[in-house]
Formats: sequence, C-alpha cells, structure tokens
Amino acid sequence: MEYLMTNLSNDDTEEMLNKKIKILEHQYGVKPTDDLAIIRLIKK
Repeated sequence: MEYLMTNLSNDDTEEMLNKKIKILEHQYGVKPTDDLAIIRLIKK
C-alpha cells in the first residue's frame, strides 16, 4: 500500500496507478484479485 500511495514515480501521468500495478505484477508476481478503491490527494 505504501508503494501505491506515497511513491511519487509517474505522478505526472493519469496512468500512474495502472503503471504501478503492472510493475507489481511483473516484478513481484502480485496481481490484484479484488476491486480496490484508493483516494489520493496531492498538494502542489
């Protein structure tokens, strides 16, 4: 969860979450198996 919520890599794109999920799947072998809702607020 920390990686998905606090890591700022790719935060400039709308596809940030999809990219992170793909990294988790391909590098660590973890696949999302349930619906997950995350709300993230970024102050700029």
